[in-house]
Amino acid sequence: MEKIFEALGYMVSEKKPLENHLSIQFLYIPNKDGSKRWIWPASAGKPYFLKFYNISNLKSKLIAFCIKLVFVFKLQRLFFKSQNIFYSQISDKQFFEMNSDWALFTGTAGPNNKAIVYVKKHDTSCFIKVALTEQAKTLLKHEKFVLNRLFYSSPVTFDFPSTVATTNDTLTLSDLSEGGRRESKLSDLHMNTLIELNEISSFSTPLYNFEPWKQLKCELELLETLDDCRIPKGMIRKLKDIIHSRNTDSKIEVSLCHGDFTPWNIYQNEEKLQIYDWELSQP
Repeated sequence: MEKIFEALGYMVSEKKPLENHLSIQFLYIPNKDGSKRWIWPASAGKPYFLKFYNISNLKSKLIAFCIKLVFVFKLQRLFFKSQNIFYSQISDKQFFEMNSDWALFTGTAGPNNKAIVYVKKHDTSCFIKVALTEQAKTLLKHEKFVLNRLFYSSPVTFDFPSTVATTNDTLTLSDLSEGGRRESKLSDLHMNTLIELNEISSFSTPLYNFEPWKQLKCELELLETLDDCRIPKGMIRKLKDIIHSRNTDSKIEVSLCHGDFTPWNIYQNEEKLQIYDWELSQP
């Protein structure tokens, strides 16, 4: 948690290290291992952390409804764990005030680990992605590049976040979720979006120059060297025959793939999709 807040311009501690440090009470929901998953200031009047929760089926809708009731009756301290911490500002750039309306998702462990902060400011709101690994930093830079590319393409069937601000460790994006809902069913709206994404991003390239093709060949060679008895040798031989039979000088049509086109990355209204998390997109 200290690393996350440091990237956001704050030094935090469970014990008061200096006289000029201020204190704040957090409420949080833990992971199964006891680590903090969702964190928000105890003064928050609404469950903004639900912005990180995929509310698309009956069970999730019931859970979200119960959480909202807890906030309506101001019973948060009875249902959620709490912790007092001390903080001080260590950067001239402030992403948000500690006592304002915000919520933090600490992220999923792994090489792409990043935290996400939702910040509510008057009539506007935003998401701040905080890279916690070098690989996550690379992904945030890639997402910024893709969003800039989409901006100049001016799509009609879908919206995407605009880049509000960037640092070496963070990417701040506009919030498109207001007025939208998450849906678990594939609709004509989704298909029209995929068709348009193909139309605005497609290009032709020789097969030998296509990066996923190169990666496929390398992975097949790796499987062969592993000599794993669980993988039939005949299967690998036939896959090699298919690959070697391709004319790599022939051109193929390629277009942008979102990489994580799932209900929890999409809001929708009657006319458009609002699509988030383009960091894994690639041709």
